[in-house]
Amino acid sequence: MGRITWIAVRHQNSALYVDIVNDPQLWEAVCEESQNRPDLSADWVLDNGELIIGGDWLTEIDITQPEYIDITLASGRIEVRRRTLTIFNA
Repeated sequence: MGRITWIAVRHQNSALYVDIVNDPQLWEAVCEESQNRPDLSADWVLDNGELIIGGDWLTEIDITQPEYIDITLASGRIEVRRRTLTIFNA
């Protein structure tokens, strides 16, 4: 297996937060804590860089169609939110 990147996926305030975990002790803590918290998951990304998030993680924040997704990238973090649709009335 190639190099992996540890990540913590958190569901909070109608958004998903995907954070890179670089510290082995923090990784162990996330793995242990995720066993008792449905809003937290410990996962990893393989060296090809693909990250797949699906299932209940997206439906819990009411994302059921690709056009409803807003993604924000920051250093070491990905935020996934449901896009707010604005309707213009004249």
